[in-house]
Amino acid sequence: MRVLSIVASAALALGLAACSDSNSNDVSTPSISPAAGTYALVSIDAKPLPWTNPDSPSNTLISAAFDINADGSFDDHIAYSDGRVGVDHGTVVVSGSTATFTLANGSTFTATISGGIMNLSFAGHAGVLQSF
Repeated sequence: MRVLSIVASAALALGLAACSDSNSNDVSTPSISPAAGTYALVSIDAKPLPWTNPDSPSNTLISAAFDINADGSFDDHIAYSDGRVGVDHGTVVVSGSTATFTLANGSTFTATISGGIMNLSFAGHAGVLQSF
């Protein structure tokens, strides 16, 4: 379930962009507002959902979505074919095209973002998320 949570969490990073106040010498906080919204997992290892983890065949992911909030927090929601659901929370920081997600348990992962598409790697798998 953690692998799938990581995939979902990465989706949040899609449209994030850092910005600074050019009229000030103060370091500003990255602006999450342009990226705030919901992002859906569309594929894992170039295969559409549902996706069955080959390392755990009883673990079939049917959907995952990330909600990126304007305050830099995120929530991911994951649903499995057996009826289980998972929700994780955390924060996201963006630098250039790289988004770093930190889950509430302290674990982190990164994703690259370009044009509303987020790509991430997790446990030897590649996930693609799309904003909607």
